[in-house]
Amino acid sequence: YRVVLASRDPGRLAPQVAALKAEGAEVVTEALDAAQGAAVTALVEKYAGALDVLLYNVAVMRFGKDLTGQSADEIDSDMQVDLTSRIRAIPAAIPAPA
Repeated sequence: YRVVLASRDPGRLAPQVAALKAEGAEVVTEALDAAQGAAVTALVEKYAGALDVLLYNVAVMRFGKDLTGQSADEIDSDMQVDLTSRIRAIPAAIPAPA
């Protein structure tokens, strides 16, 4: 099987890549910032025709800050990562009809 892993720092994926390759998987890594919705859409569309499963496993955690201690920009960025990019990824994963 083929797995595409994306991260802002693909080098940090080395342990996961090694484990998947040891299981016989073909592994591709991509650089991606989930706060950039258009980049998320483009990456998912790049592989859409070959996708069997889309797993969007990303979230922002601001330890030590409750909602009242965050700036509007932090809240907007968190919503982009946690919600908006996730919603954009779903239709991008569905190939266009032939």
